[in-house]
Amino acid sequence: MVRGVGFEPTNPYGTAASGHMEINWLSFKEYLQRHYRPVTAKSRYQYASRYHQLLIDADFSTLNLLSDHTRLHILKALCTLSKFLGKYNEFKSLMKKYGLKWSIGNKDDLIIARMLKPLNSGSVIEWIREVCSGVPEVKPYIDLMLFTGLRPLEGMDSYNLIIQLQKEDKLDEYYDLNQQMLQHFRYRKIFIRRTKKTYISFVPYEILKPIFNCKSIVRRAFYKYLEKKHLPIRFCDIREYWATRMSKYLSRVEIDFLQGRVSGNVFMVNYFNPTYIEDLQTRTFKGARSLLHRNKRNYNGLI
Repeated sequence: MVRGVGFEPTNPYGTAASGHMEINWLSFKEYLQRHYRPVTAKSRYQYASRYHQLLIDADFSTLNLLSDHTRLHILKALCTLSKFLGKYNEFKSLMKKYGLKWSIGNKDDLIIARMLKPLNSGSVIEWIREVCSGVPEVKPYIDLMLFTGLRPLEGMDSYNLIIQLQKEDKLDEYYDLNQQMLQHFRYRKIFIRRTKKTYISFVPYEILKPIFNCKSIVRRAFYKYLEKKHLPIRFCDIREYWATRMSKYLSRVEIDFLQGRVSGNVFMVNYFNPTYIEDLQTRTFKGARSLLHRNKRNYNGLI
C-alpha cells in the first residue's frame, strides 16, 4: 500500500474513521490507479492521506499560509478525495469561502517569467545541442519531442510504445504509414486521460526509425542520469518552444488539438474535426522541420 507522508491508515485493510466520515484508503488508492498515472496517483494519495482532515473539518484556513506549489498539490488531492467521497460540492464551497484559486501567481508575472527564461538559462536550442552532444542516445527522443510538441511524459509513453510495438511487429496498430500519423487515440488508457487528452501526432517515418533499436525510457532513472551529467531538465521547454514556433504555421485551435489541450467548448466538442483540414499534416511538417533546421542537424533529406 502507498502510505501518505505523516499518516498511516488505522486499518491495514484500508478503512480509517476520521471525525464523522469513514475513508476506505484501499478503495481510494484503487480509484486513483484507475484514473491517473502512477506518479500522479501516488502524489494524490500522499497529500490526501496527510491533509484529509482539512476537508473533514471544513477548514481550509491553513492552506493560505502555504506556498503556492504546496497548496496546489493539496487542493488537487483534496478535490480528488472529495469526488471519491461524494463531497465535491462541499469542496467547491470551501474553495470559495476561503478565497482559494487553482492558478499559481499573477498571470502577468508568469508571462514575464516566461519571457525572461531564455535570458536566465539559455535558449532551448542551445540546451538541446548540449544534451545531444553529452548524451547522444537521447537524440531520438528529443527528435520525437521536437516534431510533436507532446508533454514529456506523453513523449516517453509514445517513445516506449513505438519500441514495444516495433519489437512485436505491431507498429501499424499505432502508426498509420499512409497518413504518417501516430494514432494515440487507439491507446486510450495511456493518452486519453481526465484532463489531458492527446489524440494524434504527425510524424514522418524517418523520425521513428532511429527509435526502433533504442531502449525504453524510465522517467526517474532517465532524469537522474541527466542530472549526474550536470544537464538541466528542460523537456517542458521543448513543448513551449514548439507551440510558440508553430504559431507561424498553425492556428491556435490546431496547436491546442495537437498538443492535447482540447477544451470543453461547443466548437471543439461538436464541430472541430482535423480530418477536414487537408493541409494540416503539410503545415505541421513544415513547421516541425523548421525547428529541426534551427537545430542544424541532418535528417536524411527531411529538411
